[in-house]
Parts: sequence; structure tokens; C-alpha cells
Amino acid sequence: MNRRERLIDNYEDALFAVLMDKVAEEEGAKLREENQRLQEDPAAEVPEHVDAVARQTIRKAFAGQNRRSALHVAKRVLNTVAMIVLICSAIFATAYAAFPEVRVRTLNLLIQSSDVASRLVLVNDENNSNRTSDERMVMCGYSIPKLKNFSIVEHGEDKHGGWVEYQAATGETVRIDIVKIGAKYIDTEDVDTIDDIIINGGSGIMTTKGNRICISWSDSEHNNYITLVCVNLSRSFTTEIAEQIVFVE
Repeated sequence: MNRRERLIDNYEDALFAVLMDKVAEEEGAKLREENQRLQEDPAAEVPEHVDAVARQTIRKAFAGQNRRSALHVAKRVLNTVAMIVLICSAIFATAYAAFPEVRVRTLNLLIQSSDVASRLVLVNDENNSNRTSDERMVMCGYSIPKLKNFSIVEHGEDKHGGWVEYQAATGETVRIDIVKIGAKYIDTEDVDTIDDIIINGGSGIMTTKGNRICISWSDSEHNNYITLVCVNLSRSFTTEIAEQIVFVE
């Protein structure tokens, strides 16, 4: 396109714009007159019920849009919270598996939390079975019963075996030791009684010395010695705990 052709195009565009501007002014004047007439004509007024319905429709439309926005924001918040919980759970699981101190404190917390919902009562020897719980823990491959109204004061494992000690607020204690079979010495000096006993198919002995009861037996199938010592508890309750210590893995 040469210069002359461009000038002609520009002239046509300018002429069209001028004509349209004049048309727009004329149409605008007509619309303003019509608007003025409608405002002055009572018959042209929108009925109140139609106006109310229109306003209600508008409010519903905006309310729906606001709800969708709120749901979207809530979904994003919940997704963020879920991600935080997942990360915290993964961190806790790693710490629980890696550090014995974390396991001990967690077990104590679980026991104490369970005690909050339990009715704490003093029981005699006939009710010692109420001190046992269906909850379990695993130590050195053995399922160990958790004890109601007791807190774990010591717990650990090493290459030689594992140990856990419970203590009640009323003074009773329970200690369980699991060691690899080797030279195992049992204190029988000045004991009040000593009896042979079979625990889960393993032979052992039960000794009593004052308020202290000790059961030691061997698990030759898995090459371990298990020793259970209870203080201020009955023989039947001590035996009940021993029989719940079984190899599971």
C-alpha cells in the first residue's frame, strides 16, 4: 500500500467515526428522553413484588458465589492442615523408631491418658487381675502386657536383651527382663519359698522373699531367659503377667 492509499483509508475511517459519533449523540438523546418519560410515568414503575424477586435472585447468586469461595478457601486450609499432620506423623514415627527415650515417654503418655478415663481404686490381692490390660507392647520379639494404673519408669533394649519397669502410685512395681541364654544367676539367698514352675512350656522357678516375688524361666526355642519381679503384688497376679509374655516375632 502506497501513501495515497493509506491517506484514503485514514479519511474513510475518520468519516465513519464522525458519522457514528453523530448517530450516537442522536440515539443517546432519544434514550435520555425515553428514560425521563418512564421516570415520570407511574404506569412504567416496576411492581414491588417483581423488584423483591429480582433482589432475592441477585442475593442468592452472590451468596452461592461466596459459599463456593469459602468452600474453596476451607478446602485449601484443610489440605494444608492434613499435610502438616502427615509430616508431623512421619517425623514422630521416625523419632519413635530411632530413639528409646521417645518410645518410653510415648508409652507413659498413652498409659497416663488411658488412666484419665479409668476409675482409679485400691484393690486387694483377689482383684489384682484388674491391673492387667488388653493393650500390648513388643520387646525383643515378645508381647508384653501393659498394666493399668502403672506408669513405665524405665524401658530399653540392646544387643543383650531388653527390660521394662512399671510402677504404681500406690508403691507396687513390676520389672521384666529378657536376656540371651548364657550364664544366668538367680538370687535364692534367704528366700522364703522356692518352687518349680512352667511358663508357656518353659521350665523355671518362682521365689518369694518378703513382699518380693520373682519368676524366672527359659525359652529354649528362642534362646532367651525371662525374669519377672513383682513387689507388693500377689503370686497369682505375678503368674498371670508371666503367662502373658509370649514370643510373637
